[in-house]
Amino acid sequence: MRAAALVLLVHAPCWHTYLLRSCAGALITAAHCAHRPPARASAAVSAAVPRSAATIASHAADAMRNGCAHVEPKFLSGDELESARADMLSVLAESDKFESIQTDLLNPDFRRSLPVPPFARLLECLDELRPALSQSTGRSLLEGGGFHLMFYPISSGFMRHVDEDPEMYEPVRNSISFLLYLTPQDWTAENGGALCVYEGGEDAPPRQIMPVSGTLVIYDSSLEHSVLPTQRPRHLISGRFRQVDADWQVRWGALPADDTALHT
Repeated sequence: MRAAALVLLVHAPCWHTYLLRSCAGALITAAHCAHRPPARASAAVSAAVPRSAATIASHAADAMRNGCAHVEPKFLSGDELESARADMLSVLAESDKFESIQTDLLNPDFRRSLPVPPFARLLECLDELRPALSQSTGRSLLEGGGFHLMFYPISSGFMRHVDEDPEMYEPVRNSISFLLYLTPQDWTAENGGALCVYEGGEDAPPRQIMPVSGTLVIYDSSLEHSVLPTQRPRHLISGRFRQVDADWQVRWGALPADDTALHT
């Protein structure tokens, strides 16, 4: 189920005008996680070499077909990573409060309206990744989508949830979610803040993915996940590629394929 959200409008210069969402009841602290069973750990491989959008999409599609998340180490690195981190910190400085800011930066028309778009190289990469994912998964992904800037203060985490609930009906659905970590380069397992993805069913322990800097995680928006409490300030970008509702429902088997035209 989705957490109820309190939506506030934030005014700031140029591209810093966003919707700020504070999710009531969703944040968790270390005390709430003391009872968790041991979990499998999965860390990014430091020696990974950047791959093409088509290759990443192919691996992500295979993972999603098996109900898993795909982890792409070093999706951003070097100057591109440092530039993205600087853009993030110019909006979300470290504080003692969780923040999530929604933007329209995945929309090319919106970006063209900005004098100097932030996250420029990252957005170019995502523009290439979306059609590659559409081809690899067979999903009719729409242009644009959600692009959230997120900050976790020390001791904060996030409850178990999904980015799209199959039981809900909306004009447009989240289809494929992604996370890009903009954490410090020296992040270690002791720093906490692991992403937990529930790939093995209700009773299986989750797979833990460390928020290693520059790592991209791609998963079906219906995959359950949570975030363990972090021991360091934790920045990331959370995004969604979307489908119209009829396409989404066909994928889930709620509508036969020849009924899609009646629902568009």
